[in-house]
Amino acid sequence: MKAKFRLTAAGAVVLVLALCILLLPPPSAAVAEGLSLSVSDGVAQWVRAEGATGYEVRVTFADGTPVFSGELDADATFLPVAEVLPKGGEYTFTVTAKRDTETLLTASVTFTHTLTLSSPRVLSFEDGVLSWSATHGATGYRLTLNGVDLGTFTTPRADIGDMLAVSTDVTASVTALGDAFNLASAPAVYTFSFRAAPLPPYGAILAERDGSVVVSWTPSPDETTEGYVYSLFCGDELLFSAKCTENAADITEYVTAGGSYVIKISSVSDAGTGAAFLFAFEVRDKEVAA
Repeated sequence: MKAKFRLTAAGAVVLVLALCILLLPPPSAAVAEGLSLSVSDGVAQWVRAEGATGYEVRVTFADGTPVFSGELDADATFLPVAEVLPKGGEYTFTVTAKRDTETLLTASVTFTHTLTLSSPRVLSFEDGVLSWSATHGATGYRLTLNGVDLGTFTTPRADIGDMLAVSTDVTASVTALGDAFNLASAPAVYTFSFRAAPLPPYGAILAERDGSVVVSWTPSPDETTEGYVYSLFCGDELLFSAKCTENAADITEYVTAGGSYVIKISSVSDAGTGAAFLFAFEVRDKEVAA
């Protein structure tokens, strides 16, 4: 007995669709297998995509800001991304498998990168300011002088002139500070000799000698003193300034009019001019009174 089949219109459509599916070529292996991607120890790795003629790679900060992009050939399966990262932080790595201009697969992974900051370099001391080269990724710098912690500085310089009162050898240590992804650097150490300006003289005396008005003072206790500079004022008016090597000055011609005077005296050495010692006096009826 022969079986009879009737093919309805709907059945015909189903049959045609089934035949089309059977006749389609199988999907590519790259699409079927996917593109496995990982980043570990600063190296991005992926599975080679069959049929790919090359790869496009891209690195961005977590907020999408571009960091690096490039193209690799078909045999590439890894990239040492740590070499292109400007600092520690959170990043996204994306790899796109290409067949000529056609995009086959794209995969992305977010990862964190931690590094130890480079130590500051090119330390120098000039005019009371200690400076050093900036460290990329640093949030600040910790400074110590001869073991004393001076705190954190946000810029790569520190005005330390007022902290050094006497001539001495100084060892400065500067550490670049970071965050959770940028670890503090090893300290950079810089040693230099500081020459302080000489200490001021003291104990001034005003006296009349053979018709002259002479001011004298006790020499500076600083052995580096080579001489003195002094300035005489009457009120706010500067009457004169001069230099001398002796610890006395004849001011007769400037005080004959009488009034209230101040003389400022500073010690001088090759390290500079020291702080001024001030001595006030009056002249009344051609007589002096300290």
